[in-house]
Amino acid sequence: MQWEMRAFLRKGKKYAGLFRIHLKNHFAYIQDFLIRTLFLIVVLFIFTQLWGVTYEVTGKDRIAGFSLPMMMWYLTVTESIMMAYPPLVERVEQEVKSGQVAVTLIRPFSYVAAHFSAYLAEFILRLFINLAIGGALVFLLFGPPEMGPGQLGRFLLFLPVSLLIHFSFTMCIALFAFWFEEVQGFHLIYTRLLMTLGGMMLPLEIFPESVERLAHVLPFQAVIYLPAKMMVTEPGGLWWSLWLKQIGWALFSLGLMGVIYRRGVRNLDLNGG
Repeated sequence: MQWEMRAFLRKGKKYAGLFRIHLKNHFAYIQDFLIRTLFLIVVLFIFTQLWGVTYEVTGKDRIAGFSLPMMMWYLTVTESIMMAYPPLVERVEQEVKSGQVAVTLIRPFSYVAAHFSAYLAEFILRLFINLAIGGALVFLLFGPPEMGPGQLGRFLLFLPVSLLIHFSFTMCIALFAFWFEEVQGFHLIYTRLLMTLGGMMLPLEIFPESVERLAHVLPFQAVIYLPAKMMVTEPGGLWWSLWLKQIGWALFSLGLMGVIYRRGVRNLDLNGG
């Protein structure tokens, strides 16, 4: 048991070291991250104009339970999260096309875990910058969010699980490159589903009831909608049941990723990759 624990800790230190290396590398190019946030500012400014007119025309203070400031803070969180996700599919696809994956697979660490270490480092830095700059814009226009410590705590509880779900599903799509090489079409479909059924562009409460029910059955709402909602609104009912459901989707996505990875590596071996 002690030997197994030491082996586990050694592996953890290995990936923690990879995380630190990637984080330092990204800090060296922090100007690039700042420039990318200009697109986020443009998107949020367009949303402020669009939703400002929408609330004015309808004459309502709230739409689906969201006031205008709440709506803008919700969209700030969802856009910040989505834009913080690194381009994992493109990287794995390029590794397969260039043949680099054959070298990477024989290195003394897990292929998936190594990618996750790099993914996590980049995500944390991107998200911090996005929320800081996007939040500053919305703060200037609408004031601070109506957020208590409980909402922030729930956001920090839901966000890591959302990250794990998104990474797992995205890695599943990326691993299809072990068979097809070109997987951008699969990724495009997944991204479009996140934009709609995932609540990226609109809170799910605004959709027709049938679409909202469908969205809550599928895993996409666990990626973006749930952490954003937990931060911006006070959830009714038992919020922890949503978190347990999110944990369930995380376990499912991890299991699916494991199956696809093992079969993908076997496929590369059979084809001489």
